Amino acid sequence: MGRGDPAPAARPVRTPSDLGHLGALAVAAALRAGIAFTHTLRPLHGRLVLPTLGLLRPDRTGPIALTERSWDPDDPATLPLHALPGGRTALDDLDPYRAPGPAQKAPVRPARRLTPKGHKRWDTQWSGALTLLQRYDTVRAEETVQLLRSVVPLGGGSRSNGATLPAAAGSVLARAQAPPALAATLVHEVQHGKLTALADVLTLHTADHTPRHWAPWRSDPRPLEGLLHGAYAHLALAGYWQRAALYGARGAWAQHARIRAQVAAVLPTLRAHERLTAAGREFTDAMAAAERAMDELPPPGDQHTAARRPSSGSAAPGARRTPNSPRSHRADGPSAAVPFQPRPLPGAQGDGRMTTGSRQDRESAAQQPHRPQRFVISFAGFNRPWAVWIAHRLEEHGHRVALQRWDPQSSPGIAQALDDLARSGSRVLLVLSERYFSAGTHADEEWNTALRAVTDRHPDRFAAVCLTDAPLPSAVAVLEKTDLWGLDSYEAEYRVLRRLELPTERIGTETGRRGPRFPNDPPEIWGRVPRRNPRFTGRNDVIATLREALTEAPPGASTVTLLGLSGVGKTQVATEYAYRFASEYDVVWWVPAEDRPTLRERLADLAPALGLPRGAGSYGEQIRAVLEALRRGSPYGRWLMVFDGCDNPDDLIDLLPSGAGDVIITSRNREWAARHTSLVEVPLYARPESITFIRRRALRLTADEADQLAEALEDYPLALDQTAGWLADSPLPVGDYLALLQRRMDSHEAVTVSDDYPLPFPTALAILLNNVRENFPTPSPCCGCSSSSPPDRCRCGCCANSPPTTCPNSSPG
Repeated sequence: MGRGDPAPAARPVRTPSDLGHLGALAVAAALRAGIAFTHTLRPLHGRLVLPTLGLLRPDRTGPIALTERSWDPDDPATLPLHALPGGRTALDDLDPYRAPGPAQKAPVRPARRLTPKGHKRWDTQWSGALTLLQRYDTVRAEETVQLLRSVVPLGGGSRSNGATLPAAAGSVLARAQAPPALAATLVHEVQHGKLTALADVLTLHTADHTPRHWAPWRSDPRPLEGLLHGAYAHLALAGYWQRAALYGARGAWAQHARIRAQVAAVLPTLRAHERLTAAGREFTDAMAAAERAMDELPPPGDQHTAARRPSSGSAAPGARRTPNSPRSHRADGPSAAVPFQPRPLPGAQGDGRMTTGSRQDRESAAQQPHRPQRFVISFAGFNRPWAVWIAHRLEEHGHRVALQRWDPQSSPGIAQALDDLARSGSRVLLVLSERYFSAGTHADEEWNTALRAVTDRHPDRFAAVCLTDAPLPSAVAVLEKTDLWGLDSYEAEYRVLRRLELPTERIGTETGRRGPRFPNDPPEIWGRVPRRNPRFTGRNDVIATLREALTEAPPGASTVTLLGLSGVGKTQVATEYAYRFASEYDVVWWVPAEDRPTLRERLADLAPALGLPRGAGSYGEQIRAVLEALRRGSPYGRWLMVFDGCDNPDDLIDLLPSGAGDVIITSRNREWAARHTSLVEVPLYARPESITFIRRRALRLTADEADQLAEALEDYPLALDQTAGWLADSPLPVGDYLALLQRRMDSHEAVTVSDDYPLPFPTALAILLNNVRENFPTPSPCCGCSSSSPPDRCRCGCCANSPPTTCPNSSPG
């Protein structure tokens, strides 16, 4: 079915609902054409499906009048088809007529409506398939993007990996499959669609549908129409494998040779057929010319031998299979799909061997079966999502992985820390970014010296992946890094495996163990989390303690309160945690919790995001529905709720969610310890953290000057942020500032602020405000403390008596 043959002739009895579907088809056509219309349709089971668009969920029963303005993809009552990435193709799992029904004995069955996880799986496999097509055959890639409007996912009862329906131009039915197999299926099926469209305008033959001809890719006889379709689709497939082989794709030459031989075997029959029209003879002659043109880039001789070996996916003319014989359900699909893997190597010869490049001697070894290996992944805490994802993918391939957070602030030296990684006996993969090199802690020359030394002592032990296009120390070149930024999950996994010289034929494989989300893919729901602070420094121990407290809490009781002074960075820690661990949650929702009305409003806002009925219920009803959905873990079981700035436990305690997710509260109130939450203290900066933060904020300061400033300001983050930011743009030497600070402290000249702040802070604030008043004609009395607080709060008290318009909101810093 779907290999160019017409649909089965069975004609089930049409019911009124079937006829109504034809009206929906007309409405969908009018909407796509952009013409004005009015038509009345009756929803079935409370919904109205519009083919190729999606469905409407009207708020009332009975017939509804539709016009050209009835379809709004942004309307909550509308459910559009899921859009696949990289083009205009939609995934159609809604239309009840998207595939032949049970009355039509077809070898395909549509999958049931997919879950968000199923959509995500299709996104990954589709992106991977398009990546392969764009790499190997840009013409086929462009055809796929331009000609396919929808893909219908097939279910487990299907006996084919793909199909096309003559009556459904621009649509393909396909299984969810690994990207290499899906790429081949798309090439094959798009050819069927093209030939079907051509046959609508040109008569290529006058033969009937009697099956008289044997095809090497089928176990049953075919009519001339089926033989022509099969040859045309397989010819394109042979060309695709040839182009893939030229890029070094593993197994592609054998695939090309086998499929080309099958096409060559049937072309004489096609060209000599007496029922071909003049257009048909011209068409088959062009097919023969395209097949002969492949001689310009022949495969190596050993691949001809491989092509002649018996294959489970091909049958000799005259050979029959029983329905239960191996892989008989694939007999009409892309021939004998041998696992292959792309290896886009510059200078690759036809046999896939490199002729240039520093890894030439290792290419042959990469083709041999690999035993499980041990790896240590070294990463900056900022890049934890990438490290965890890479570790999971390597473990899915059978390797053992240990994660090692890189913390140069506490290391005795770069060279010794790198040497310690190598002494583990495992291969070391460095996840590089600007954060890994810890700007403000070690100079580039120190890094260059250390990298050259450790790679000389441990050749082939270190490898690297890179998450940035920013300049890095020059000695990074010895690591032969591969770039991962801006890629989809398939391409990123492929590059990691290639860099580690591991087999790549099982990209995307899953063992059933739930792993982290790909770092470039956001959670399903991401609710108003503050912007990530690019200058966030240190706090690795606090974040590790927070993570441990959440993961080790009893089920349903994962609630942790981040406790600390105003301005110490509680909100920043919670924000950084949300970003670092976002790949392990489906929902991340941020709730400002300074007062109960705001808290309730923000919690109720989660209801529509979870897909809960909007209705006209009160905040209380919506909040109860949200809390119940979180408790049941439906529709999402992995969630993180952050309640920021709740200093009054009574405002929140009855609204705390329970269930399988995690809750983080930020507060200055120690009373939370008696409210069934774990406390994690957020202390002042450790001195190395202070020095690193100051030097990131004020690049002109030396390490000694940063140390002196941190000592004077008692490592208080808010004071360090404001003072270092001012010194970054001020010509005042640090020594002069410190002397000024001491004189002001001795004279008790300061700004009146909350008693929660350390002693030097009011004096440092007074110096800053005096400077502002002297240099700006209309100064703002605000200290800018919101740089370490949510933008709608000024906690130090300096703005208490000022008009709201004079207290600007600052970006997190």
